[in-house]
Amino acid sequence: MRADLIPLLSNVVSNLSLLRPRGVHVLSSQSESIAALTSAAFAITSLPPSSSIVIMTGFPCLTTSPPTETDGPNGAFALVRCLNKLGHKTLILTNECDYDVMNCVGMTEIEKFPPTSSWTTRDDARLQQIADTKCDHIISIERPGLAADNNYYTMSGRSMNSDVAPLEKLLTIRKPGVSCTAIGDGGIELGMGKVYDRILTSEIPNKKLIGSTISCDNLILCAVSNWGGYALAGAVANSVDCLPSKEEETEILRKVVAAGARDGILRVQGGMTVDGLSLEENLDVLGKIQDLVKNR
Repeated sequence: MRADLIPLLSNVVSNLSLLRPRGVHVLSSQSESIAALTSAAFAITSLPPSSSIVIMTGFPCLTTSPPTETDGPNGAFALVRCLNKLGHKTLILTNECDYDVMNCVGMTEIEKFPPTSSWTTRDDARLQQIADTKCDHIISIERPGLAADNNYYTMSGRSMNSDVAPLEKLLTIRKPGVSCTAIGDGGIELGMGKVYDRILTSEIPNKKLIGSTISCDNLILCAVSNWGGYALAGAVANSVDCLPSKEEETEILRKVVAAGARDGILRVQGGMTVDGLSLEENLDVLGKIQDLVKNR
């Protein structure tokens, strides 16, 4: 772990969050953000060689088919690349409706799970096997978290229950000592329960309805979840080669968009944007993190 690098990485994500406030920028102080990223990086870099890391993602907030948004996949695959370069095994868990988007990249094993309404004891058994044999650390990035009424919501308060798999079950059956790092940007993601009381006093719209109550061990708050994925990858990387190049990142976004993913804010088919921000703006954040890793 590059401890000297972590405050700089955290500053990039936090400063950009202040420039693009969605309400979550008040949920954590700068010192808390640095501590969370430090703790997450330490948990990962302390793992034995060839450990197994589960990455949960998939935020089906759209009414199109597929309902997958473009925030989440790129951050997840940046982490896959980094962790694989470090010698670890990765497994992505996602919703059935998000599977085609996630699977089109082809970088790691992916398992899909059904929504609660279709969940069976067979799915419980599958998840238990993953917990027992393929899970030494959990990363959740842009993943819905249950609200106080046990529903999953979009930022506008629309239920996503018909699409979201209850993958938070993994947190209750994980082996002792397995920690969970969560990355989110809206107050409704898995892990945001760690700051639930702050969500209730924040300016996040619909906060009492949509706020996630599902907690985690290390919560990385950011303006765009993909950026949090870049920052965590940068924190554990042993060289800049662990991070995707701008060209590779562009190609991954092209693939997920071609598979049907859309910007969760702009909702335009075929658009190479994430949360209303252009490809260039997103690559600029990746470039800042690449420069920090390269120059330290």
